[in-house]
Amino acid sequence: MRRPVLHVVPGFGTDGTLRGMERVAATLVKGLEASPDYEPRLCVFRDRDPVDERHGLSAPISFLGYQGFDQDWQMAMACAPRLRQLVKDMKPEIVHSHLWPAAFTCGVAVAGLGIRHVIHIHDQRAWLASTQIRHRIRRLSQRAVMRITSPWFIACSGATADYSVRHLACDAGRMTVIRSGIDTRAFSAIPPADRNSFVLGMAGTLAREKGIGETIKAVAALKQSGIPCRLKIAGEGTARKDFERGAAELGVQDQVEFLGAVSDMAAFYAGIDVFVLPSFGEGLPLSVLEAMAAARPVVASALSGIPEAVSDGTEGLLVPAGNTDALVAALARLAGDRALRCDMGGRARDRALREFSADRMVAECARVYEGFPAE
Repeated sequence: MRRPVLHVVPGFGTDGTLRGMERVAATLVKGLEASPDYEPRLCVFRDRDPVDERHGLSAPISFLGYQGFDQDWQMAMACAPRLRQLVKDMKPEIVHSHLWPAAFTCGVAVAGLGIRHVIHIHDQRAWLASTQIRHRIRRLSQRAVMRITSPWFIACSGATADYSVRHLACDAGRMTVIRSGIDTRAFSAIPPADRNSFVLGMAGTLAREKGIGETIKAVAALKQSGIPCRLKIAGEGTARKDFERGAAELGVQDQVEFLGAVSDMAAFYAGIDVFVLPSFGEGLPLSVLEAMAAARPVVASALSGIPEAVSDGTEGLLVPAGNTDALVAALARLAGDRALRCDMGGRARDRALREFSADRMVAECARVYEGFPAE
């Protein structure tokens, strides 16, 4: 008999596009669909994505129609009763939640039901380390629920696991590191970027913490040094107009292209030479793994889980977060050495195929489930 597993996410797609956490959850559910041992289902707190509500999944999906913010108590009050009833009806052996608001809500919903709860940690949220009173209260609330449910934890990187143990007092003995994985086949056929152009690419939510402003400044600095380059940015976000204005003020508006939401990411990576992510905070970005599978060298911040995928000088170059001078130097080095770009891109692809496949991630998650005795 297949063991029922319920994955729980705050949202599932916007205008036909899944964000990083949503893609990891979808990949896990899709992998479990093909397993003879597990029967997956997905619960989404928000409304369905009108463009594509299923995003390639065959498993049943429940939408709770939540309209509020991703805040622990607000989400729990609105969603926990309905989730609890869904759990009682479905009788899953395991509830697997993604992101902390969903983890808190799931903890409230399954308390006292004897359901195993797996909390998937996708990033290193600043509130976990903050000294603000409201963040201290939030940590106390999360710890109180965890004491009741005794969850297991899956972290997307070793750095993320260490951060969560240190700041939220997660039980290290109940923590498993499963590095995020991607469908490498979607990107591994892209030809290497063996050309004279120098096109940089970024992908993700258009937010300041992604280092987009720093990258635009680097493009301006490269221009002043006589190094021509272009920057393509895939994604949407509330800060887009600020970045567009910043590019105009620096005189590089013609070199920076905002593509909006991109559905064909393989085509995006095929059109760039170097992937850039000088972020201020991450878990293990899927965009970095995709760029590696596409044989693109990566220039990124040496923080969080990024060094667990990119070794400095091997698959790309790592720079201190917020250090624009170091970013400019790294990009200038790659701009002037096409052979180096090709070599790093080839090593990046080899490592992505070897270590960061979706199949590997699903198999490691299934092994965590196998550690729980069947009911």
